[in-house]
Amino acid sequence: EYYLSLFDKRNNDKLSVIETTNSLNEDLHGFGIHEDQRSQFIGCLLVALNNGLEYYNWLKPKEIIDRIKEKLESKIDNDENKKLKTELLIKILDKQNIKTLKTDGWVFLLNKLKTKLIPFIDSKTPQGEDLLNLFFTTFNKYVGKKDKNQAFTPTHITEFMCEISNINPNSRVLDPTCGS
Repeated sequence: EYYLSLFDKRNNDKLSVIETTNSLNEDLHGFGIHEDQRSQFIGCLLVALNNGLEYYNWLKPKEIIDRIKEKLESKIDNDENKKLKTELLIKILDKQNIKTLKTDGWVFLLNKLKTKLIPFIDSKTPQGEDLLNLFFTTFNKYVGKKDKNQAFTPTHITEFMCEISNINPNSRVLDPTCGS
């Protein structure tokens, strides 16, 4: 797996991620996906795509949803916390406004993620993790405070703290408020 990852064509491109995030947010608005659902919904699609989701424009929406659920369920193991998180992701697919999304909408969103987002985030690197954080933070900024379920320290504060603490890539840091 390690050697295969060396040939992965993903690279970290912040500008592409920002552009895709903004246009994807507009697309989701156009499809009637509520702001408080977008982060979880896109999370579902990304997990499914990163685990080999196959989808086609001739499938019915229910078939696409079932395939996504199948990919998510395959991630459940004996870890109870992981199971709860996965079940929460699966629940979002049962929301009425998501179930009524037509096949062309599903294919459009999946293709956009597959071609315009996934290739530009190498999640195996710290920079890629930062881009994923940026991606989901952008979705959460449109949601009311009570619905965010998470709070991110603003980037300018984390950069300042790293600078004054002389943190470098070889540093070890304990963050007792890092969440899950």
